[in-house]
Amino acid sequence: MVFEIRNSDPLYYCYSECLQYLQDAYPNSPLSLCAVADLCDQHRKDATVLPPAFGILVNAIADKRPNLDLSDSAAPIPTADDLQVHSMVDFILAGIISIMPLKHDAVLALSQYSQGWSKTDVFQAVFLSYVSSAFSHEQGCIRAAAVWSPMPWSRISLKVSSEPQSSMLDSPVTDVLSLHEDATFDCETPQMRRIRLRHGSLVDIPWLDAVHDGFPYCPDLSSYTRIRRAGKMPTFGEDAALWLGAMTFGILEALTRSRIPESMLLVVGTQGGPRVLSRTRILVILTEWYEHVRRSSSTVPQSTDYKTHTHFQHGRDIVRLLDRALRALEEEARESTDIFHRAGLPEHIACDILCAVGLMLMVLDALMRTVWRELPESFQARYALGVMRNSCGERMRRAGWCPNTISAAFLSRASTFPNFTSLSNLVQLPPFIRFHIDEHKSCTEAACVFYTFTEDSYVRRHVHPTCDCEYTKPPLDDVLRHLSEGIVPIMVYDGGKLCVRSANSTAYVAISHVWADGMGSNTERGMPTCVVARLAALTRVLLPDAGAFWLDSLCVPDRREPRKLALKLMAKSYRDAAKVLVIEECIRTQCSLEKPWEENLLRIRTSGWLRRVWTLQEGLLARELYFEFKDGLVDIEECLALKPSTQAVAGPKSVTPGRDSSGLFNRMVPALLAFRARDQSIKAGRPIAVHEVVELLHLRSTTKAEDEIIAISSLLPLKVNTLLDISGPDAAQKRMKEFLLQTQQASRGLPMARDTPRLTLPGYTWAPRTLAAALDPTCYHWGMGTCTADGLLAEYFVAMFQQPVFVVPSLWDGRLRGRYVPASAQPEPSDRDTEPVQFTLTVEYLGVSTEERQDPVPVSIDGLIFCDQGLSDKTTSCAAVRKIDVPQTADTRGEAPQTPKFYLSFLGPCSLFREAPSTLFTLTEFVNVSFTSIHRNWVLL
Repeated sequence: MVFEIRNSDPLYYCYSECLQYLQDAYPNSPLSLCAVADLCDQHRKDATVLPPAFGILVNAIADKRPNLDLSDSAAPIPTADDLQVHSMVDFILAGIISIMPLKHDAVLALSQYSQGWSKTDVFQAVFLSYVSSAFSHEQGCIRAAAVWSPMPWSRISLKVSSEPQSSMLDSPVTDVLSLHEDATFDCETPQMRRIRLRHGSLVDIPWLDAVHDGFPYCPDLSSYTRIRRAGKMPTFGEDAALWLGAMTFGILEALTRSRIPESMLLVVGTQGGPRVLSRTRILVILTEWYEHVRRSSSTVPQSTDYKTHTHFQHGRDIVRLLDRALRALEEEARESTDIFHRAGLPEHIACDILCAVGLMLMVLDALMRTVWRELPESFQARYALGVMRNSCGERMRRAGWCPNTISAAFLSRASTFPNFTSLSNLVQLPPFIRFHIDEHKSCTEAACVFYTFTEDSYVRRHVHPTCDCEYTKPPLDDVLRHLSEGIVPIMVYDGGKLCVRSANSTAYVAISHVWADGMGSNTERGMPTCVVARLAALTRVLLPDAGAFWLDSLCVPDRREPRKLALKLMAKSYRDAAKVLVIEECIRTQCSLEKPWEENLLRIRTSGWLRRVWTLQEGLLARELYFEFKDGLVDIEECLALKPSTQAVAGPKSVTPGRDSSGLFNRMVPALLAFRARDQSIKAGRPIAVHEVVELLHLRSTTKAEDEIIAISSLLPLKVNTLLDISGPDAAQKRMKEFLLQTQQASRGLPMARDTPRLTLPGYTWAPRTLAAALDPTCYHWGMGTCTADGLLAEYFVAMFQQPVFVVPSLWDGRLRGRYVPASAQPEPSDRDTEPVQFTLTVEYLGVSTEERQDPVPVSIDGLIFCDQGLSDKTTSCAAVRKIDVPQTADTRGEAPQTPKFYLSFLGPCSLFREAPSTLFTLTEFVNVSFTSIHRNWVLL
């Protein structure tokens, strides 16, 4: 077949540009076919190394032949009669079809038939090899995976274009926005501030220079991209820009039913960088729209059938718009549509776009649901929240935030649906940097390098880096004498030496700090004189007459027995102090009364002081709690009206996050301060519930694992002496067991808790190794069991397998994560007509003993235990167990209130999925596992 292509055809120009690029890039390659093949493979993986002309041609073929599938040998292939002789697309398609017998690999053809071919023939074959592969990927992967994308080839766009237009399409363009292009957009109004604090904040959105102006108003995403792409020859980069235009301008115009020109939102980036969509200007539009729809809602007559009213119909249209946008966002985050990767966009730019667009959509969803409360909840918003959380985390890590500070667990707590206010405001802030931008390069989500130190590596810091003053220490004998008499020793600095006084006769300030800031020490070693003088000066600000203070680094000796005495008095030291002063580097350098309070609160939430176990009791037990800010000492609870019968007294830039004000109280105030505000009795010595301690310990850590239980012992009715007497290499585990035995109760939900390190002590493999690490506080909602010397006695719904599941040793120690075992629930014998219920079982971790790990015999799972009888339609949490012999013990503490029917050994938390995943990994010699209906019984675990 002979083609007649005009030289003026733009696609012919693209074709020529592609061939010229190949010849220029590989001038000596006609005989190096393997090298050319390797380079073509690299080009397929990285679109940035190719000129845009390649993408234009692939797009042109895919647009003209949307139903052509070259990967399917049974699919119809265009014949010569289907091809147009003047079409550049068909000319390339004919070349691709000609190499189909060789699986689209023209390079393979070259290796067999290229002798005597010209250089042009060689590069034409290489060009066809690349384009055929790129076209197959475009059709079979990118466009086939696009369901919700605003791009014209997505399934929803194709469906919308083939159906009658919706009510939103019939809606006229209205003047919802009373804005003008010359209006002042860059000043935050009180209404905008309320939205930002109640519903979330925005960030500037990178702009990819799509053309928005000059096209008709489009009330939906599909028409927005369709009319802007019609008759064009877009590159992959222009497609990515169009996607972004639809997800920003397109959504805002459809939402407001108004035209929004580029000049209204686009501004020059920071430091003269590329243009961005201004977060402030977007918030202006959202605020104006929000006020408009609120007014419209108030005008709906009460006698009207609300669900037939145009206002309600408008709300349903917006729900559909947002649902699609949120799904499209999630689709792109999974890289299924590949819109950014195919354009060669750097990963950090794509991440920033997803983060910024996600924040805008989540704020919009929150605003919409305050107006149309009758509409059903958008579960898609919950899924999109995960996308936003991940992209926000990646953005913050690139900015220099410590991975431990913004761990996945922290981001989850800071962005729970529908409240993601904390995260959306936190992502705006630069990280706190102590020394240099890369100081957290070696940190992980599990640990920060500043909190991972030994006595030999610890550095005690002076007030100024250049200072090398002598150390000052108190008289050791005086400190030891006070401790032996059960008296808290306090310090008074007279400008030359430290004097020891009795806390019983002198008002004092207790200092709360974190060792990572360099103020750690002991009585014997002392502290730099400059630090002592600074602390004494701060103390005199709070207590001008006394000037006395307590600090662990001066009042707790290093000797074992005196140290135990000091630790026993630790709670009393803070509870009896007239005031407690928090000195933490991030707070003292980043917080100020001149800054908005939401920023101050976020700095406190991400500070080291709120991430350490020891500081929990120090903050809870304080009578009055002060923080050192950049501009002085601040009583935050007084400023923010967190005390009973107080009103906010902070400066003009502050916000009162009270119970009935802007909602900041519930969203940004740290959990410790919120707990103090609602429960004043803790300061008087009332023990708090275990689950409350677990909630407040979440995400905190300590350098020495064995210190955790000691650090919270003052908050619970525990025998501290017994805990302190436990020592040795396994002291942390033994103290945890002793803690559980003393409290006598533990949640029935603990064995089901995911991602929780466990003890290895016999009978207590179900117990958490630490209360602070990833322990889900919701597990306490399932009620309590009794802790006995042999284990946990509780009522569970038990399902024993008809045959045990044997797991080979190579799959122990958590290597079952993400693997599946088919299972089915058989009906009762009395109900033989009932069909079995099919499930898939996943096991997170097998807590087998060291002896069993050395033994090649497979471990058996004999059954499952559940907190609830009902098997969910989706996922049911449970725990894998096996039968054991009746234990014998002489310890009578926590005696069983009931005789257990089952004696079981905990193996690991599991999940049952009612619908099996598409891919099953058979881990056992049994294809299926069957258990009878679940019954409730007393179990010793």
